[in-house]
Amino acid sequence: AGLGVEYAFSPAWMLGVEYNYHSFNSKTYGGQPLPDNTWPVQYKLDPTQQTLMARLSYNFGGRPNTSGGRLSSGGTWEGIYAGVNAGWAFDGDAKMKFPPDGGAFGSFAPQATGGSVKTHPEGSAWGLHLGENRRFGNWIVGLEGTFNWSDIDDSKGNAFGAAIPAPTKHRTSQNWLAALTPRIGYAFGNWLPYAKAGLAVAEYENSFTAASGRQFKRDHIHNGWT
Repeated sequence: AGLGVEYAFSPAWMLGVEYNYHSFNSKTYGGQPLPDNTWPVQYKLDPTQQTLMARLSYNFGGRPNTSGGRLSSGGTWEGIYAGVNAGWAFDGDAKMKFPPDGGAFGSFAPQATGGSVKTHPEGSAWGLHLGENRRFGNWIVGLEGTFNWSDIDDSKGNAFGAAIPAPTKHRTSQNWLAALTPRIGYAFGNWLPYAKAGLAVAEYENSFTAASGRQFKRDHIHNGWT
């Protein structure tokens, strides 16, 4: 789910800021570590992410108002718009759950019991958005698609302490994030506060290194909501 506000500083140009919370479905990762692929790796990843983004948009249907150049309520909010956005992803939560026998014979998780590792990815994101608004009095209803490239990651060393040989490192990163969201807002002259919610999709990548020299790296696309 997300909340935002935009300000139309001309008939067609808008500045805004937007907060989003993303929750993604669990995915099972698996494969063989390198260089020794004798023992398999298997675990589930459950990620969430929050973002705060600045936005600049151009409304192709924007038109001036005759009352002193100011926008009427919802005056230029209607129509197709496109723009760029950039900001910060924070307070991520990426939990890796290893079952027994899922950590490459004790390289990445305890062999007999398995266990969990939690990282908190954060970093920058930037991208594009495209949408269309329709006006019903002061109410503005629309649909928007976004795509952001991400430089978001976090890692944890020796997550299982003495339970497996040190040093170890578990790293989680997000490579990109996309969303398709209906929006609803209420226009106050040049200001448009709004709420949004919908489908979110992201690519996550995990990489592990172990004291034995084994390494593992996989990526998956996670579906979810925002």
